Amino acid sequence: MTEIVPEAQQALAHIDGPDYIHLHVSHVCEAFLNGFRFTEYVPDARMFHEPSSGMAIVLRLLDGGDREDGFPAQGILTRSQSELAREFAVSRVHVRRLLNEAVREGFLERARSESFMATPRLTNMVCDWMAVYFLLVLHGVRAALAGIKARQDAANAGFVGH
Repeated sequence: MTEIVPEAQQALAHIDGPDYIHLHVSHVCEAFLNGFRFTEYVPDARMFHEPSSGMAIVLRLLDGGDREDGFPAQGILTRSQSELAREFAVSRVHVRRLLNEAVREGFLERARSESFMATPRLTNMVCDWMAVYFLLVLHGVRAALAGIKARQDAANAGFVGH
């Protein structure tokens, strides 16, 4: 992990500390409060982001393929609308509308009545969404570590000054 994100080891060392999680979550929330929206960077995600549990339903559906395929799954994706509705506490009608709209918009293709195949448009959108998500998490990691360092520097400066 440290080859990809050099801060990972340092973040893991602080994760159980009193400040890390608070600082990390505060900075990620601040990004949203300042107008960050996934759909600004991944416009195709808009139809899944705006309805209740839309992205979670899509991710669960993409997890429904053969584990050998990896994620997002390739091949036929089968999840019942009732199962998805129960899992995410939404109506079956909501799930059906979301899936029908995804078919109309070219994100899914119907294989059978409750089976779908993901199109390249959907798999690309999910990969882009995940990339933006990881960048947002990395932003939180860096901000939390900077906040911890600033607090430590301030405590050391106060200690040296006495």
